[in-house]
Amino acid sequence: MLNVPILGALPPDGQWTTWLIRRAMDTAHPHLTAFASDPGGYVSRIGEVLVWENASGRQVIAGLQGIGESQARIEQAVSAVEATQLGMSGSLHALQAVSMTTLGVASLSGACILWRLNALNKRLSRLESTVADIEEHLSAQDKAHLRQGVSKLREFDHSGVRDNLLQARDEGQYAANVYGDLARREANGKKRLPVLNYRGRCYLLALMTELRARMLLDGLVEGLHRLDEEQTHLREIAQATFHSAIGNAPESFLDPNMRSAGVTLELLTEIYEQAQAAGAIDQLQIRTASQMFEHLRERVYGAGSGLGWVWSMLGEAQQEYIERLRYLMACLEDTNRLHGLRLLLSTARERGISLEEIATKVEAWRRERLQTDTGACEVVGFALG
Repeated sequence: MLNVPILGALPPDGQWTTWLIRRAMDTAHPHLTAFASDPGGYVSRIGEVLVWENASGRQVIAGLQGIGESQARIEQAVSAVEATQLGMSGSLHALQAVSMTTLGVASLSGACILWRLNALNKRLSRLESTVADIEEHLSAQDKAHLRQGVSKLREFDHSGVRDNLLQARDEGQYAANVYGDLARREANGKKRLPVLNYRGRCYLLALMTELRARMLLDGLVEGLHRLDEEQTHLREIAQATFHSAIGNAPESFLDPNMRSAGVTLELLTEIYEQAQAAGAIDQLQIRTASQMFEHLRERVYGAGSGLGWVWSMLGEAQQEYIERLRYLMACLEDTNRLHGLRLLLSTARERGISLEEIATKVEAWRRERLQTDTGACEVVGFALG
């Protein structure tokens, strides 16, 4: 029988290394103890998995799963990313909260993917009025492939009919190819963030639909092969989004007026760490707020000139910078969800288990937990024993 030990709720402050060491001591779990005893490693989050990174590479420590994920809550969490990133006022707190939580294996269900698609379609109606060519080279027939793929995946969730999976795989692959090509053109061309974000996230959604169908049809191997094929494209889109959003002046986001929008040194550190995981930046390694500060010190203080930072952004400039971060955070979360899925699939393959086994086990635990704590909504970790 599959062993999926539940490790408990994640700490809200992101102190995951301490949390894992404590869980290893409490449970004497050998899998965790081996990682905790490695002085050269550190914990990072990639999508919906926690990984241990050291000189040998990345190894999955735990998967992440939200508790109390009712249909309404999942739809609200997914829509929050779309709605918040387009708002021209308010703070980044809502988006940051979504970024630090997870839908877990539930994010691959046909229903959840359909809710994401509906949220993106709402965005499209707003963008069409400001970006006239957002749908250039993309006919209504082409757009229908993404919705059809998602719909067939959802139908399979209810009926179990294999033909629905075959159609979901084919339609998802077609849509992924179309939107992927459009996203790469934008990434190598005009680099307009609203257009790049919309096309890139439709591509990621189509790819996730295709992967879900492939895993249910062919097992883990085909899903891993498909993800390997798309690594270059995922990195290219993430890089273009990061450089368009951050530009050559990351220190600008520490302007005093950005404080009210929730932009802190810790938030920038999280963004850079997620950008590293997505392949958006190379060589630069930032894992703590102190490393982030050292990276920005010379820029903030005028490269030792003693003049200090004397300017302050106002009005429209401030809102533009906030909107850039919203687009970037949403892109990195979706990209790393696929990178995290790839790591989880690789680990499952090595241990001879399927994602469906994991999903079934975690869902049973989740339902049992909700019977005793109906208000629970924290994120918990689970290990593959």
